[in-house]
Amino acid sequence: MTNEEKDTERFSDIELALYFAFHIDNPCFTKVNGKNRDIRDFHIREARRVLPNLNYHARSFLESVIRDYTPEQEFIASSQ
Repeated sequence: MTNEEKDTERFSDIELALYFAFHIDNPCFTKVNGKNRDIRDFHIREARRVLPNLNYHARSFLESVIRDYTPEQEFIASSQ
């Protein structure tokens, strides 16, 4: 179990959705080959991983945040 998994398992569904929404909306940056890159894609992947475990309201909210940063065809494919 990763540190992030330990941190997030104590959250309620809506708290977890808000946690990922914040990090998707405000991603951290890291240097890759001398260039600053955000890690939004990482947070979107992790958010998608927890979506099936969230209640309806938290899932709907988090899906809407993911949809804002994902091309429509990619979002539809990942939801199936």
